[in-house]
Amino acid sequence: VLITSKWGKCLRPLQVTEMMTPGVLAMGQGAWVEIDEETGIDKAGCMNVLCGPNVTTTGYQAWNTCICNVEKWDGEPLVPDYLWDSREVFKED
Repeated sequence: VLITSKWGKCLRPLQVTEMMTPGVLAMGQGAWVEIDEETGIDKAGCMNVLCGPNVTTTGYQAWNTCICNVEKWDGEPLVPDYLWDSREVFKED
């Protein structure tokens, strides 16, 4: 599905469950942003692209109330995360 907000957009697989309140979206955290230069869509599921630059006080998590839209994606299928090349942040010589 394509998830959009006024600040950004990302593409992720969808799982529907009765454990979530209707109208609520949950995303895993910790993804590195991977923006497609042609579409501007994050393919990795980095929720920070949806939240914008709002400044908050210490201990307040603004991303708990990020308003977004979820819509069917008709473009190229998303390559599963486990098939991506791994990223090396620190590499020893």
